[in-house]
Amino acid sequence: MTLRIDQVVWSRADAPKAAPSTWVRPSMGWQFTDGDINNRVKVAKADSPRIQAGHSYTVAIVWEEDPCSPEGGRWRGLGAGSTVPYDNNRIGEGELEGRERTAEQARQVLDEGGPNIGLKDEMAGKDTAHLASALMAAEPDESRQFAQEPTADTCT
Repeated sequence: MTLRIDQVVWSRADAPKAAPSTWVRPSMGWQFTDGDINNRVKVAKADSPRIQAGHSYTVAIVWEEDPCSPEGGRWRGLGAGSTVPYDNNRIGEGELEGRERTAEQARQVLDEGGPNIGLKDEMAGKDTAHLASALMAAEPDESRQFAQEPTADTCT
């Protein structure tokens, strides 16, 4: 699926690459029975958008360097929960699991509490200006370990 990027909400000052204007990514879609494209059922991952035309989303993406790639790397989602509905300029509002959801429904996660409350839950109902402020105020987690990147001499 090709996504159009209308706005970059935040990017670190020393980002290795400017955000793209479009991004091609895999998305959930359809399950076909017996290979018949007319015999299909919608497929959605739990607590995730399907990414449907006519809706808007905020998506956290990161440039992943890859010296073995002809492009030198690729854009990818930052992780589970990195895609959030954003219809009507309200984080959390819009399509989720192939169904419409209000920002108020998204905020219920905060009201109910739980161990996995995150930024997307705290931002539910707010606009991207609030998200940008939260991201600018965030402190990096220097203790986080990342996978070792391949070097050019390991490409086959």
